[in-house]
Amino acid sequence: MVFIKKIVLILVFFLLISSGCGVPKDAQNKVSSLQTQVASLQSKVQKLDTERQQLKAERDALQEEVERLKRTYELRNHISSISYKIIEAMETKNLEALKGYTTDNLEVTETGFAYYHEGLGKREFSYPDGDISRLRERGFGFYEDGFVIYIEYYKDGVYNDQFNMYYIEENGKWKLQEIGRDI
Repeated sequence: MVFIKKIVLILVFFLLISSGCGVPKDAQNKVSSLQTQVASLQSKVQKLDTERQQLKAERDALQEEVERLKRTYELRNHISSISYKIIEAMETKNLEALKGYTTDNLEVTETGFAYYHEGLGKREFSYPDGDISRLRERGFGFYEDGFVIYIEYYKDGVYNDQFNMYYIEENGKWKLQEIGRDI
């Protein structure tokens, strides 16, 4: 009996092959549709990969900008601290302290600073008269090869003037190179 079933199956198989029965048209359409979908998905994957690479480059650029801003802010804090010490030394006429915070270009005298400014020639800056009651940092930033900070000062609670303090780095230390007033 099993033998007969095998023979019948072989005959049916032989008839199907010889009659030209192949893959149905429906199945061919499905294969073609799937191939189109695969191609479309591959294109989308490639597009997403390109977009991912662009986003990664943007993220890296933003991270670099954040690090640059952090370094700028840390430098601003450092120079701000030096500036307040210089202003305090100007008030008390502590010439030795002032000499430690200034470059050789800035001559420290009993009455103020003297320095040479390219284009303007010799410049002088007098220490502020009287007690400074309040200081307020107004701005900061990089210039050419240095850093500048702007500090307003008040006497008896009234705005008096602004110090424009220009620093350069010398032997790993930030030193005051020039100073001026806003008014």
